Amino acid sequence: MGSIRVGVVGTGALGSQHTRIYADMARVGLLQFSGVYDADSTRAAAIAEKFGVTVAESMEALADRCDALSVVTPT
Repeated sequence: MGSIRVGVVGTGALGSQHTRIYADMARVGLLQFSGVYDADSTRAAAIAEKFGVTVAESMEALADRCDALSVVTPT
């Protein structure tokens, strides 16, 4: 079996931490990081650039290329 494909929905304070950790794990081959999505595309782009990951054009597009998602959004 290949590595698990993960993504992050929500790039606020906690979502950026999930992004950082997944990006680090991807660099050492523990998983495949498929990207991030946020309703605020400017914030998503800033987080993606900071951690060297991609931004999905929609939540659905991100979900289609992931096995698991961290959904880190306000309640």
